Amino acid sequence: MPVHGTAQPRLTRRGGRQGDVGARRAAYEARWALLAAAPAGAPLASADVPWLPAAPAEARPVVLFGAEGAEAARRRVRAELMRWHPDKFGARLGARLAPAERPAALERVKAVAQMLTQLAREVAAEG
Repeated sequence: MPVHGTAQPRLTRRGGRQGDVGARRAAYEARWALLAAAPAGAPLASADVPWLPAAPAEARPVVLFGAEGAEAARRRVRAELMRWHPDKFGARLGARLAPAERPAALERVKAVAQMLTQLAREVAAEG
């Protein structure tokens, strides 16, 4: 059964209040957990991927939520970079992506990784 056949929390833009950001972070992690719990080889649609918000200003609070201090922020961004690294993502999940969606999804993964690389630079400069 495809992963997208199950109910999933969605990341939506809800303003900047901390509770909303916390809920968005929790939904993001819940979707990653759901993806990890799916049977090996289960088909995966692009909509099943727990994408970060496309805009860096929206992604930053989701990525850094709960990371207290500069070192924790650097570790968090590094963990996200490992999760979204195009080669690692492709090896882990690329073959499961629907063939028609694979090229666009992998391009989006690359864009997320680039955004996270920029965020890593910003966090390093701040701390």
